[in-house]
Amino acid sequence: MNYNNSKLSLPKSIAKIALSPIPVVGSAVAEIIGYFDDKYIENRLLQLENKLIKLEILDDFIEQIKCLEEHQYFSFRNNLKFLLTSALPETVDVFILSLIDSITSETQNMAEEVCEVLRQLNANDITTLRLLCKHFEKSEINANER
Repeated sequence: MNYNNSKLSLPKSIAKIALSPIPVVGSAVAEIIGYFDDKYIENRLLQLENKLIKLEILDDFIEQIKCLEEHQYFSFRNNLKFLLTSALPETVDVFILSLIDSITSETQNMAEEVCEVLRQLNANDITTLRLLCKHFEKSEINANER
């Protein structure tokens, strides 16, 4: 693919995504568009949108984003940029759920904390967490068998 065509195709692709007209989303995407591979940015935006559609909360999510107070606005914007540009592939699904919770949940602060923790993880941390989850699951199964 021609580099110049790639940079022109991303805005066209993103324009089709329901979240793109929201100022905080559009500004975050515009800021990073020249620096990162468009296929990953578009894919992650689509993953976020598809999760919102699957949860049947897309319209509510959009309305809640439009009403964010200053702290929530910048927290969401920073976490969205991180999701689009820096989140390890292993954390994307969990990060998307945490990002959604940071807007829609009664415990928005905890969801924001989860996003901050996920931002600090490396691949070894993720492997360790998965191993811990397996051990917790096994211990619960063993406890239920007693």
